[in-house]
Amino acid sequence: MPEAATEAQAAAKRRAEIMDIVAAVVLATAGLLTAWAGYQASRWDGEQLAHYTRADELRVDASEASAHAGQMMIVDVLVFDDWLHAEAAGDAARAEFYRQRFRPEFARDFEAWRAARERSPQTTPPTPFAEPAYRRAAQTESAALVRQARDEFAAGRTAKATADRFVLASVLLASALFFGGISQVTRRHWVRAVMLVLGLFGCIAGLAAILTLPRI
Repeated sequence: MPEAATEAQAAAKRRAEIMDIVAAVVLATAGLLTAWAGYQASRWDGEQLAHYTRADELRVDASEASAHAGQMMIVDVLVFDDWLHAEAAGDAARAEFYRQRFRPEFARDFEAWRAARERSPQTTPPTPFAEPAYRRAAQTESAALVRQARDEFAAGRTAKATADRFVLASVLLASALFFGGISQVTRRHWVRAVMLVLGLFGCIAGLAAILTLPRI
C-alpha cells in the first residue's frame, strides 16, 4: 500500500508538472500573440484612417474640378450664344470675333459640330453642347477623382475589416490567457485539465485567425 500510494503521488506530481509546463506555454504564446494582434490592429486602424482621409481629399478635389467644369461650360455657352446671335444677324466680322475667343478645348468641339451641321443639319444637334464629344478636361478629371475616392474608401473599409478581425483574434487569445491563468490557481486535476484545454483552444483559434490575415 505505501508503495502504491507513493507511485500515485509521483504520478500526480508528474501530471501537475506537465500541466504547469502546458499552462506556461499557453500563457507565453497567448501573451506574445495578443501583443502582435494588438499591434497589427492599430496599424490597420492607421491604414484605414489614411485611406479615408485620402478619399475625403479626393472628393474635395473632385468637387473643385466639377465646379471648374461648370464655370467653363457657362463661359462656352455665353460666348457661343454671342457668336450665334452675330451669325444669325449676318455680322460675319462680329461672329468671327467671338469665334476667336472660344476656349481651345471648346473650339475643337465647335469646329467638329459645325462641320457635322453642314453635312447633315437634320441629324446634328442644334448646339455643340448636346454632342457626346463635348467634354471638358475638368469634367473628365472630376470623374477620375471620384473613382479614385471610391477606391480609397473601399480600401479603407477593407483595412477596417482587417483591424476588426485582428481585434477578434485578440479576444480569442485573451480567453486563452484567462483560462491559462485559472488553471494555475486551482489544484483540482480535472478543473486544471478543462481550463488548459479551453486555453489551448483559444490560443490555437487566435493563432489560426492571425495566420489568415494580411500583415503590414
